[in-house]
Amino acid sequence: MMKEDGDVEQVGVPGALLGSFADVDLTDQRLELRPGSALVLYTDGVIEAGEPRGAFGLEGLVSVLRSSAGLSANEIAERIDTAVVGLSEEPPDDVAVVVLRIRE
Repeated sequence: MMKEDGDVEQVGVPGALLGSFADVDLTDQRLELRPGSALVLYTDGVIEAGEPRGAFGLEGLVSVLRSSAGLSANEIAERIDTAVVGLSEEPPDDVAVVVLRIRE
């Protein structure tokens, strides 16, 4: 989650793609999103991007998010995509990002 001021907080736990496995562990977590904050959902291909594999990492994602305070959901997703796609000719894994931003 990215707060309105650009502060980034990890929410939830990594898990398997829904619908891919018959038996998965799910964890509920309640989260209050304030106006201006954004929730960013992503596949592991985002943080595994780069050479060597994984060079982008969670640190790279957090850096992009911190520099995206005040942008729209679409602009945040585009920034992440641009940062990840430019790291190697072929991403080693699927890259998907969903950004939900609470309007002010």
